[in-house]
This record gives sequence, C-alpha cells and structure tokens, in this order.
Amino acid sequence: MRDLCTETGVEAELVVSHGQTVRHDITDGAVTSTLQIGQPAWIAEATGAPVLSDVRARDVAAGGQGAPLVGILDSLLVGDVEAPTAVLNLGGIANITVLAPERDPLAFDTGPANALIDILARRITKGEAGFDRDGELAARGRVDEELLTELLADPYYQLPAPKSTGKELFHADYLDGFLGPRTHLGEHDAIATVTALTARTVADACHAHGVTTVIASGGGTRNPTLLGRMASELGPGITLTSTDQAFGCPKVPKKPSLWRCSDG
Repeated sequence: MRDLCTETGVEAELVVSHGQTVRHDITDGAVTSTLQIGQPAWIAEATGAPVLSDVRARDVAAGGQGAPLVGILDSLLVGDVEAPTAVLNLGGIANITVLAPERDPLAFDTGPANALIDILARRITKGEAGFDRDGELAARGRVDEELLTELLADPYYQLPAPKSTGKELFHADYLDGFLGPRTHLGEHDAIATVTALTARTVADACHAHGVTTVIASGGGTRNPTLLGRMASELGPGITLTSTDQAFGCPKVPKKPSLWRCSDG
C-alpha cells in the first residue's frame, strides 16, 4: 500500500480495507459465515492514514451479502446513467452492479467467472498455467450443449438478487460431479463449455435487469474467447466495453465512447 501511494503520488487520507476473503459460506441465500485476512494495523503504519476495516463482516452481521461498498463505488465511478448499466467484474467469481435511473444500485454475484476455467486450465497444462491465457484453450474446443444445460440448472442462478457465492460452491469437486460421467468429453471441449457458462450466466443476469450497457473489468477481460462468447450471449442490442476503454483516457468524457458487440 505504501509503495502504491509512492508510485502514484497519492497521500492517503483514509484507507478502507476489505481484506482478502478466504471463506464465504451461504445457506438458503443467507451468509452464514465469512472470513477475511489482512491486518489493518500494518496498513495504518505503512500509510500513516486511518484504516476502516471489517466492512464485509459488518455487512454480513447486519444481514447483507458482504459487499456494502461495491454499489456505492461503482455508482460514483460511472455517474448518472440514462439507461440500465451493469458494471461487471470478472474475477474468480463474476459480480455486477446494476445502475439505473432513479433506482438504488443493485450489486450481486452472477456465478463463476474464471473459477472453473482456471481449474481446467491447470489440468490441461499440467500445472504450467493457472489460467487460460488469451482464451486459447477454450478456442480449441466446442461447447457441449448438454453439459452446459446441466451446469445452468444449478439452483444458484435462479435465486433473486442480491445474492453472493464463491469457490466454496464452484470448486474442482463440484465440476468433477458433471465431468465424471462424461469420459468421452475432450478437455478443450470441457473448458470451452465452462467458458460458455460464465458468458451465459452473466448475460442472463443482465437481461433480467434490462441492462443496455456492460462495462467489464477483471482478469476475465483478458480472455477474448470469453468476451466474444459474452458479446454473443448479450446480443446486438447491448453494448459491451471495458473500464479501460470507458475510463482509460486522461479525462473521462461525460458519456464514454463504447463499442457494440455487433462491431466485434
């Protein structure tokens, strides 16, 4: 944190430390436990600034899903919108904040982003790669529609927002429960299918909330196979862009220049 402040020339007045989540359990849509690591005292000592921490645990204690600041910060980043807009983060889990005129922000997890993709990437490369670099592995395969249909039947996707999930659900044993009976399925077809799962579940969540623009960030934006599939699932009426494209210029325009999925 101190190095970041030095590199950017920023003097922190206040630091908010979410912490690194190592466990997040949900039962029947309610968070039953959550655990983060990261000592705020070290951050305070390094930066000389007061540190607000344990915000995730505090939100859960109050009956929330554990991400109290996401909607607020995404709203500040994007500003006023003329039509429903989704700010998407493609990490291990995919989460979106839906911003709409005259409505409070709605933030929730849509399902896995890279969690299942990374598992198969490690297997295919025998541990040499921890992720599907440039989406090359998925690009070699074909989506197994039967497997995709079974994956989409997970009850999580039908839960109403706000909701949260994690690798406590979407892990290797979970995936093997679907792959085990399919010994005929090639490894590249398997990773192509879980990539399609991420794209479909994000798109379904956006469609459910009438989203017309998606602004994406996170490691998944470096996977062109995933983004291409997502653009297709969203359809030509929805704009897909990245935070780099929307806000990467020195001066953010009032209405960022975006590209439509039909334009590639």
